[in-house]
Amino acid sequence: MAKQSSIVASIVADEIVPPGALIEFSLPAAVDAQAAQAGVRLLRGCQPVQALIAVGRQGRQITVTLPADACGAHRVEIRELLGAKGQRLVELLSLPFSVLAASGKVAREHRVEHAVHGGRVVVAGGFFQHVA
Repeated sequence: MAKQSSIVASIVADEIVPPGALIEFSLPAAVDAQAAQAGVRLLRGCQPVQALIAVGRQGRQITVTLPADACGAHRVEIRELLGAKGQRLVELLSLPFSVLAASGKVAREHRVEHAVHGGRVVVAGGFFQHVA
Protein backbone atom coordinates (compact mmCIF):
# COMPACT_ATOMS: atom_id res chain seq x y z
CA MET A 1 0.00 0.00 0.00
CA ALA A 2 1.21 3.49 -0.83
CA LYS A 3 1.41 6.02 1.99
CA GLN A 4 2.03 9.74 1.66
CA SER A 5 0.92 12.69 3.79
CA SER A 6 -1.00 10.31 6.11
CA ILE A 7 -3.11 9.14 3.16
CA VAL A 8 -2.95 5.39 2.60
CA ALA A 9 -3.80 3.94 -0.83
CA SER A 10 -5.01 0.42 -1.56
CA ILE A 11 -2.38 0.03 -4.32
CA VAL A 12 1.31 0.87 -4.59
CA ALA A 13 2.92 3.05 -7.25
CA ASP A 14 3.35 1.29 -10.61
CA GLU A 15 1.06 -1.60 -9.66
CA ILE A 16 -0.95 -3.29 -12.42
CA VAL A 17 -4.71 -3.37 -11.84
CA PRO A 18 -7.60 -4.74 -13.93
CA PRO A 19 -10.17 -2.52 -15.71
CA GLY A 20 -13.03 -1.54 -13.41
CA ALA A 21 -10.84 -1.88 -10.30
CA LEU A 22 -11.48 0.13 -7.15
CA ILE A 23 -8.65 2.25 -5.74
CA GLU A 24 -9.27 3.33 -2.16
CA PHE A 25 -7.61 6.13 -0.20
CA SER A 26 -7.89 6.18 3.60
CA LEU A 27 -7.73 9.70 5.03
CA PRO A 28 -6.58 10.96 8.45
CA ALA A 29 -9.65 13.20 8.75
CA ALA A 30 -13.10 13.50 7.22
CA VAL A 31 -13.36 15.16 3.81
CA ASP A 32 -16.32 16.92 2.25
CA ALA A 33 -17.80 15.03 -0.74
CA GLN A 34 -17.64 18.13 -2.96
CA ALA A 35 -13.99 18.70 -2.04
CA ALA A 36 -13.21 15.10 -3.01
CA GLN A 37 -14.99 15.48 -6.35
CA ALA A 38 -13.01 18.65 -7.08
CA GLY A 39 -9.62 17.47 -5.79
CA VAL A 40 -9.40 13.90 -7.12
CA ARG A 41 -8.77 13.16 -10.80
CA LEU A 42 -8.00 10.07 -12.85
CA LEU A 43 -5.61 10.81 -15.72
CA ARG A 44 -4.18 8.92 -18.68
CA GLY A 45 -1.13 10.92 -19.68
CA CYS A 46 -2.35 14.49 -19.39
CA GLN A 47 -5.93 13.67 -20.39
CA PRO A 48 -8.64 13.36 -17.72
CA VAL A 49 -10.51 10.05 -17.66
CA GLN A 50 -14.08 9.86 -16.43
CA ALA A 51 -14.24 7.80 -13.23
CA LEU A 52 -16.62 7.38 -10.34
CA ILE A 53 -15.29 9.19 -7.24
CA ALA A 54 -17.11 8.29 -4.01
CA VAL A 55 -16.65 9.23 -0.37
CA GLY A 56 -17.39 6.69 2.36
CA ARG A 57 -16.65 5.68 5.96
CA GLN A 58 -17.91 8.98 7.35
CA GLY A 59 -15.79 10.98 4.91
CA ARG A 60 -12.53 9.20 5.75
CA GLN A 61 -12.30 7.12 2.57
CA ILE A 62 -12.26 8.08 -1.11
CA THR A 63 -12.90 5.37 -3.70
CA VAL A 64 -11.97 5.80 -7.36
CA THR A 65 -13.69 3.27 -9.65
CA LEU A 66 -11.84 2.79 -12.93
CA PRO A 67 -13.83 2.56 -16.17
CA ALA A 68 -14.41 -0.95 -17.56
CA ASP A 69 -12.65 0.03 -20.81
CA ALA A 70 -9.54 1.54 -19.17
CA CYS A 71 -6.19 0.29 -20.45
CA GLY A 72 -2.59 1.46 -20.18
CA ALA A 73 -0.71 3.87 -17.95
CA HIS A 74 -2.89 5.97 -15.61
CA ARG A 75 -2.52 7.96 -12.42
CA VAL A 76 -4.76 9.27 -9.70
CA GLU A 77 -3.96 12.85 -8.76
CA ILE A 78 -5.17 14.44 -5.55
CA ARG A 79 -4.66 18.20 -5.36
CA GLU A 80 -5.48 20.67 -2.62
CA LEU A 81 -7.69 18.27 -0.67
CA LEU A 82 -9.27 19.96 2.33
CA GLY A 83 -10.90 18.27 5.28
CA ALA A 84 -14.47 18.93 6.41
CA LYS A 85 -13.11 21.46 8.95
CA GLY A 86 -11.04 23.29 6.33
CA GLN A 87 -7.65 21.77 7.19
CA ARG A 88 -5.34 20.77 4.32
CA LEU A 89 -5.10 16.97 4.10
CA VAL A 90 -2.85 16.88 1.04
CA GLU A 91 -1.31 19.45 -1.26
CA LEU A 92 -0.39 17.07 -4.10
CA LEU A 93 -0.38 13.29 -4.36
CA SER A 94 0.21 11.48 -7.65
CA LEU A 95 -0.17 7.69 -7.77
CA PRO A 96 0.88 6.12 -11.11
CA PHE A 97 -0.34 2.63 -12.07
CA SER A 98 -1.18 0.59 -15.17
CA VAL A 99 -4.48 -0.97 -16.18
CA LEU A 100 -4.22 -4.34 -17.88
CA ALA A 101 -6.92 -6.90 -18.54
CA ALA A 102 -5.79 -10.40 -17.60
CA SER A 103 -7.84 -13.53 -18.09
CA GLY A 104 -6.53 -15.14 -14.89
CA LYS A 105 -7.62 -14.41 -11.34
CA VAL A 106 -5.29 -12.80 -8.81
CA ALA A 107 -5.94 -13.50 -5.13
CA ARG A 108 -6.77 -10.42 -3.05
CA GLU A 109 -3.65 -10.84 -0.92
CA HIS A 110 -1.43 -10.61 -4.05
CA ARG A 111 -0.68 -7.76 -6.42
CA VAL A 112 0.56 -7.80 -10.01
CA GLU A 113 3.97 -6.13 -10.31
CA HIS A 114 4.89 -7.01 -13.89
CA ALA A 115 3.12 -8.48 -16.91
CA VAL A 116 4.16 -9.50 -20.42
CA HIS A 117 1.55 -9.71 -23.19
CA GLY A 118 0.99 -13.32 -24.17
CA GLY A 119 3.30 -14.60 -21.44
CA ARG A 120 3.07 -15.09 -17.74
CA VAL A 121 1.92 -12.45 -15.28
CA VAL A 122 4.25 -12.04 -12.31
CA VAL A 123 2.38 -11.73 -9.02
CA ALA A 124 3.96 -10.69 -5.73
CA GLY A 125 4.38 -13.93 -3.85
CA GLY A 126 3.96 -16.27 -6.83
CA PHE A 127 3.14 -16.79 -10.49
CA PHE A 128 0.08 -17.67 -12.50
CA GLN A 129 -0.12 -18.47 -16.18
CA HIS A 130 -1.71 -15.85 -18.45
CA VAL A 131 -4.18 -17.56 -20.78
CA ALA A 132 -4.42 -15.80 -24.15
